[in-house]
Amino acid sequence: MREIKFRGKAKISEEKLDRIGIPHQKGWVFGHLVTSRSFTEDEYKAEIYVKIYEGKSVSLSGSSTYGKHHESITPIEVDINTVSQYIGFKEDGEFGEEIYEGDVVRVWGGSYINGCYEYDKELVVKDIRDLSRFLREFNKAENRRVVGNIYDTHILLSS
Repeated sequence: MREIKFRGKAKISEEKLDRIGIPHQKGWVFGHLVTSRSFTEDEYKAEIYVKIYEGKSVSLSGSSTYGKHHESITPIEVDINTVSQYIGFKEDGEFGEEIYEGDVVRVWGGSYINGCYEYDKELVVKDIRDLSRFLREFNKAENRRVVGNIYDTHILLSS
């Protein structure tokens, strides 16, 4: 069964994420998603709840707690337009990078003739409901690599 988790681009800087001890990858945080609607304005807010496993946990207000095997969950507000769900697959089996909606994945393989592979494509999972089309190409590939995502690289691929 596929693990349900999300990622989103934090609204606070990478420096602040580092300072308060939040694990991230270039400002992207990973965990469980909670969305809410403002009572005063007609807008939605998204937060990713991030697990912190270290001996020190720092809250957004700056207070610290210490513990031998401390684990805490901290909400980090993210840009709602960058929220992506994990699709349940990794680049190369169980050891590769996780693939999320919006990732650009290069797939290649087949015969290698005159410096070119028989097939070499870039795929994007636009959303989790588009998974079957993506998997047809993904599963026949011998090599798979996440090369970016549509949010950071601002590329649009035709389908």
